[in-house]
Amino acid sequence: MLYVVAFLSLLPLSSVPLSAEAATPSGQDTGPTPLHTHRDIVVEVGPDEATIVTPETAYADGYRILFINRCEGGILIRRGFNDSRTNSSSIIDQDRNFAEYPYGDSSWNTMMTHVRGIMAPFDIEVTDVDPGNVEHTEIITCGQSFRGNNVLGVAPFGCGIIKNAIGYAFAENHSDDPRAIAETVAHEAGHTFSLNHLYDCEDPMTYLNGCGNKNFVDANLSCAGVPDGTSGWERQSCSCGGSTQNAFATLVSIFGNATPTPPELKITAPTWGENVAQEFPIRVTAEDPQNGIAEVALSIDDQLVGAVNALPYVFNAPANLADGMHIVTIIATDTLGASKTKEVNVCIGSDCPNAGPEPGAFGSACTGNLDCQNELCALDGDSGMCTERCESDTTCPDNYSCLADVAICWPTTQDSGGCSTGGGSAPLSAAMLLFFVGWFRTRKTRRDNS
Repeated sequence: MLYVVAFLSLLPLSSVPLSAEAATPSGQDTGPTPLHTHRDIVVEVGPDEATIVTPETAYADGYRILFINRCEGGILIRRGFNDSRTNSSSIIDQDRNFAEYPYGDSSWNTMMTHVRGIMAPFDIEVTDVDPGNVEHTEIITCGQSFRGNNVLGVAPFGCGIIKNAIGYAFAENHSDDPRAIAETVAHEAGHTFSLNHLYDCEDPMTYLNGCGNKNFVDANLSCAGVPDGTSGWERQSCSCGGSTQNAFATLVSIFGNATPTPPELKITAPTWGENVAQEFPIRVTAEDPQNGIAEVALSIDDQLVGAVNALPYVFNAPANLADGMHIVTIIATDTLGASKTKEVNVCIGSDCPNAGPEPGAFGSACTGNLDCQNELCALDGDSGMCTERCESDTTCPDNYSCLADVAICWPTTQDSGGCSTGGGSAPLSAAMLLFFVGWFRTRKTRRDNS
């Protein structure tokens, strides 16, 4: 086996003295920031030690799981053919035990959030639950290095994707810095996905530091290496040919692009239908633990008022709004461009009409389950209403009855004797209700099992 030693910049920046040289912007060639003495070891493996496939094969096979192993209670990795399903690794010199991640639940959960954020652009599942006998890449994120105290990580490498690879990010060789550990995890996983070391300071595959958090860069970047016996660095040809590498594009070719998950968004003030004064405040909570919030924008009556890109997400309405109803719209966008929109209707002045039910709330109009906050829309002919499950009439709001055959609240009418007739005209179609309820139950079951 060929061992290639390289220097990493994945420790907390406070542990490394930095020069005054500015960080290198992505894709620009203005020189590196300093290296430090902590290393990454890459072990080249062949077909007799690992299953190595092309990106096209991995993509077609649906190779989509990255398992971050906390080594809860300690774990034994046996020397042998690389296979994460059997905890077998060819790049250790003997069977080895690894102690559990040492920094506690809060540190671990934060680290996992960072890893998921780094991998968020790609259609890969990042999990800390053992997938078992299912194909997956595994990064042992615990224990001490078996290659020396200044080694942060070790990974197998081949000119292709190493299926069921096991790489190592030695938690005990790091300080309790969840972001630094997450970047080491991404770095070692990258090697198992055929990625070389890169020159650019902002990519996790770099040796360099001093430019903040690292994420895979969508650009053709120079590969780089560290000459033996020196603390310097040099550019070099990429290990599998070519003079540059686009780590981002390589990962897309293996896993495909992720479907962005929009942020969580709530307008905490004003509330739906509230009577407000001029220049009323608008307060918002917006969260995206994986990718972060890039911007929160406010529009009133379809006119952009302003946007903020940092907490607190607070606005004031313009002073020149006329009396009457106004639509307040908030759009939160994460760093990958996924967005979520929320609206509230408010009224200025004393002559305010009823704003009606909030869209998606109980009693509001709908055409399908996804229109409703609880994903339950009942249809009667061409009209629909967001409703809720019930056990009896007493569990429904006033003027609503519980349809026993489908356990749905529906408006009560005088001629129904407590049995609902949709829209006050034709009898409600129980078959149609059953269709939507059945769809709802199936959907929730899939979600609960995902």
